[in-house]
Amino acid sequence: MPYCTTCGKLIEGTASSYCSACGSRQSADVPPNDATHGKAPDGRKCPFCRQDVDRRASRCSHCATEIGLPENCIPCPRCSEQVIPVHVTATDEKGKGTSLAKIALVGNYFLSASDETYLACPVCKTPISYCQRCRRVTVSTLTRKWVGIGRSKSGYQYAATCATCNGKISGSSCFVATAIFETTLDANLMELYHFRDCHLNKSGLGRRAVVAYYAWGPRLGSWCTDHPRIRTLLRKPTLVMISLWRRWHVLKHGKQCGLPSV
Repeated sequence: MPYCTTCGKLIEGTASSYCSACGSRQSADVPPNDATHGKAPDGRKCPFCRQDVDRRASRCSHCATEIGLPENCIPCPRCSEQVIPVHVTATDEKGKGTSLAKIALVGNYFLSASDETYLACPVCKTPISYCQRCRRVTVSTLTRKWVGIGRSKSGYQYAATCATCNGKISGSSCFVATAIFETTLDANLMELYHFRDCHLNKSGLGRRAVVAYYAWGPRLGSWCTDHPRIRTLLRKPTLVMISLWRRWHVLKHGKQCGLPSV
């Protein structure tokens, strides 16, 4: 029994051990969440296997798939499942990724500024992105382009546009937050995007702050990525600030900000 039947965390020891995350006893003759006859208390359904899991679980105890914490998930605009988007590698017809194109270009992107991966819903595999014009997560339209020089055109790279307003998706812009949370799109980043688009960009001082962040953000993000201890140390105070901002917005407007509508 490698995963806790209550919270879905990976456990160590025998089947009769206790889970170090939630403290529940693990027994080989007790089915998952049998106290509620197959339903976890205050639970939710796994978006992959559709089984009931505990709300505190970040991994499904049935299919062992990472499902993310509920407070970090966002609804997919296509299938409406609560998910955390994942990076999908761009491939050509032969099923090979575009790393061969990077080798052909001596490790640099001379013919394309886009990445060789794109964000997608892990459930329905639909490409999704945050659109600054729509100010929400929308379905993306992928435009693929051959990269390489001469006969070394060995793969595709993708450029994403918003399927709603045809706006160009520029990719992640919360460089430091992306490095701290180790993700490019979740509910916490949506709060930061909303604060930038709906508040900072509406004042001259805020726009100057955004420009300064764009100038120094990539370097700070790379520095946080190279220092795991600093990244872990900054994660908690960043979450506290986002939580305070979320509560203030709910008290003032009566609804949570930043989350996409489906």
